[in-house]
Amino acid sequence: MPEGVRIGTLNEDFAFESLAGDIFQLGNTSYRILRIQSGRVLVEDAKGQPPNIPFWFGEAPGRNALLSAGVSELRAGLAERLEASGHQARTWLLDTYGLDRGGRPIAGLLRGRPGRPGLLPNQDRIVLERFFDAVGDMHPVVHSTYGSRLNRAWGLALRKRFCRTFNFELQAAALDDCIILSLGAVHSFALEDVKGFLSSATVRRLLTQAQLDVPLFGTHWRWNATTALAVRRYRGGSKVPPQFQRSAAEDLVALVFPD
Repeated sequence: MPEGVRIGTLNEDFAFESLAGDIFQLGNTSYRILRIQSGRVLVEDAKGQPPNIPFWFGEAPGRNALLSAGVSELRAGLAERLEASGHQARTWLLDTYGLDRGGRPIAGLLRGRPGRPGLLPNQDRIVLERFFDAVGDMHPVVHSTYGSRLNRAWGLALRKRFCRTFNFELQAAALDDCIILSLGAVHSFALEDVKGFLSSATVRRLLTQAQLDVPLFGTHWRWNATTALAVRRYRGGSKVPPQFQRSAAEDLVALVFPD
């Protein structure tokens, strides 16, 4: 292995289109892609050069339910006081959280958001917005403070619904505080329509179907099926070839999810 070359595991968070020579940022370090192989990527230190492809968040587990509830409580308290005045919000941050110097920029930043000053998302208030980029493509944003683990499931179901409605494969990303969808200019729609795309009666079925299309679902399914002895590793004292294991796992998917 040449000096300075590193190997990283290629997962679904790195599943964007990239070529050798592209630079991405991981943490505080930027890396240049040397070669992409099956299941792994070879990179080298880009020596601080700016990235030209989206940030890679890696395999961070996302914010847990307790921290998400705390963030929601903070935002709800701020929203209530920002509607009155920025001074009241800063005083509340100081008295409740001990934020002295940090309270002023936080209150000023949130008060300067577009729309109503107190319109901050929390777990009781989901905020929808959209913006158009330089080429006219529409990007709906769902502001949700439930954390990336729940937002990813929500985003997968939304993406499945959009793809069925427009017969168009779109890009989506889920973070701890929002879900971002990218549509083409010809697929624009009223922002209010997003509220009716999912319901409690259909979301489970849509999410199940969306999970089947996730790139790593087949791999994880085969691992779990093998561990549960539903797919055999050995038959007649000989190891079952990987391609036969994959075929057996796919047959099991069709059996468990016939629709």
